Amino acid sequence: MVPLGITSITILLILLEPGILNGRNYCHNLLLMLCIAGSQIKHLLFLIAAFIPVGVLLIFYKGYRLTRLTAFLDPWKDADNTGFQIIQSLLSFGSGGTFGRGNRRRHAKIILLPEPHTDFILSIIAEESGFIEWLL
Repeated sequence: MVPLGITSITILLILLEPGILNGRNYCHNLLLMLCIAGSQIKHLLFLIAAFIPVGVLLIFYKGYRLTRLTAFLDPWKDADNTGFQIIQSLLSFGSGGTFGRGNRRRHAKIILLPEPHTDFILSIIAEESGFIEWLL
């Protein structure tokens, strides 16, 4: 139970910050480590059941988190504001076609995606190498 306590303190400190994705990643890593260590399934299910309501409460606690979630679920609802980056990512993903545009013909990285180095690196890879290479 010591690893659970230490990781819980770390997760609580991370959740005090604005972003909750790092806390979510720590929860995933905690569950993976406990599973590899040989924890019983009922203990893991109990932890998962405890994490879900906490995650929902954290999403509703701050308004911008709910806005980001709804923008992810329906980016075309507010295409000029909150859904812009997601829509541009989908366009760049599809513009690569089957075999890609190649490394020198990047349209999305230069024009479409304003921040390609953040969460949307897969769109850049799919545009450059294409759908077939992305699957392999």
